[in-house]
Amino acid sequence: MTIKDIARLAKVSITTVSLILNGKDQNIREETRQRVLKVVNEHNYRPNSVARSMITKKSKILGLIIPDVTNQYFAEIARAAESTAKELDYSIILCNTDEDPDTEAQYVQLLREKQADGLILVSTALSDYKELEQIRREKYPVVILDRRTYDENDSVVCFDNIAAGRMAVEYLIQNGHKHIGCITGPQNNPSSIDRYTGFCQAMEAAGLSYTKEQVIEGDYQVKSGEDGIEKIIGISKITAVFCLNDMMAYGAYKGCHKHNLKIPEDISIISIDDAILSSVIIPALTTIKQPGVEMCTTAVKMLIKEIEDKEDYDKFINFNPILIERESVMKRT
Repeated sequence: MTIKDIARLAKVSITTVSLILNGKDQNIREETRQRVLKVVNEHNYRPNSVARSMITKKSKILGLIIPDVTNQYFAEIARAAESTAKELDYSIILCNTDEDPDTEAQYVQLLREKQADGLILVSTALSDYKELEQIRREKYPVVILDRRTYDENDSVVCFDNIAAGRMAVEYLIQNGHKHIGCITGPQNNPSSIDRYTGFCQAMEAAGLSYTKEQVIEGDYQVKSGEDGIEKIIGISKITAVFCLNDMMAYGAYKGCHKHNLKIPEDISIISIDDAILSSVIIPALTTIKQPGVEMCTTAVKMLIKEIEDKEDYDKFINFNPILIERESVMKRT
């Protein structure tokens, strides 16, 4: 069943059918509109998306590339992207890179081959990203999400990760903590680098020293948080730990429980994200809120404006961190 068949059965022109199916039927009589829709429903007609895209030069498909779909924060982002895109008559193809730059590059190419109108990229490693340079040259619509770039032509929706790291450690210091451990993310991850920079800035500003034994590299996964706390609690003076994301903080909770350490009485924990579980675990996790849902919603809308050649939009939006005080940090005197 084609649009030509619908027109023949409804005894109208192909143009009339097209206008009705695309919601542009304001000047078409209601009787004609109902006759066409009756034929459409009776024959269970579905528009051919490939044919439509060849005519409109738009597939109405967006790509979303994220590092880790098992991370609750990114799962929330994916849900927000799908919901926002649907409201705006677009669909989402989700790609998970597992923090692998080569996989990320392959997905960029795949989405372009599949005729995605544009993509939202949460990049694993922007610094040596050749594919990004290529799509910049070709002016393919891309919004960089959750990562800061320094090309003024990039469309970016980011989070001030340096300020977030600094805010977390300053909060611990304000509560009397002087010996603070840190569990970082992957060394090549832009957000991990920035959050650790914030840790260093806060410690140095307060005149507090730290050794390499106090800083453990993690990978943003629960297990690395558990392994990290195992190493840190061997340093007798440590009273607080800054985990660079909530997932690792959950692992740190598990490690503390294994060693019969009470949170926050024996050791305080703070992190960044404010994922849903952070308010549910006991004690509830004090964290720095990264508004992922709002950021992703903004990114989808920005990308669609770029695809549709809208000129009146801000190409750089930076979200600020928000301290969420709960029960995992105890004041030390």
